[in-house]
Amino acid sequence: MLKLEGLLPQLPDKGPPLPRFMGKEWPKAKGRPTEKRTREVKLPKPPEWMSRLPFESQVDKLVEKVNRGIREAPLTKALQSIYDRMPKLPEVHIPTPLGEVRLPAINPLPEPTPPQFDQRRKDILKASLGVDLASIPGYLVPVIGDYIEEELGDLYMARMRELMTAEEFQLFQKFDKFNPLDVMAAARALIHAERK
Repeated sequence: MLKLEGLLPQLPDKGPPLPRFMGKEWPKAKGRPTEKRTREVKLPKPPEWMSRLPFESQVDKLVEKVNRGIREAPLTKALQSIYDRMPKLPEVHIPTPLGEVRLPAINPLPEPTPPQFDQRRKDILKASLGVDLASIPGYLVPVIGDYIEEELGDLYMARMRELMTAEEFQLFQKFDKFNPLDVMAAARALIHAERK
């Protein structure tokens, strides 16, 4: 076994003396202390287009166009006219030994109004449409199309999950299993959650 006791210099217990600069003390830094030399750097605000999701403005226009088309569709107007002409049961008063019982007027069917979507629900539909449109590069772009599709789809899906309540997202997952498009599943989930 090798003994290194005599080969290594013995260091004092207090530690080595401070190093000297050419036999003198180290020169002190001139100027202000280093804490005051640092200053806060304000970065410019990113442009507005960076805060939006990719292709969000196109998706927004498409959702507005579809919404307008549903409101002005001949089928919507026909259903409304059928509902207006449908007979409604009048209010009925039934005399009983305990007093008179009133039955309110009854409409056989609920009024066929298109669902009303506020801004949050419109944003959910836009995000779900973005998930559907994100699959297009997977078919069109060779080699990297799948990666583009996955990244865009994840961005829009994260936006949907952020906007939806837990109940709406559970319904969306349920309907997404057998609906061909995410936007259809999201619309059904929003309508069902509203009616509950």
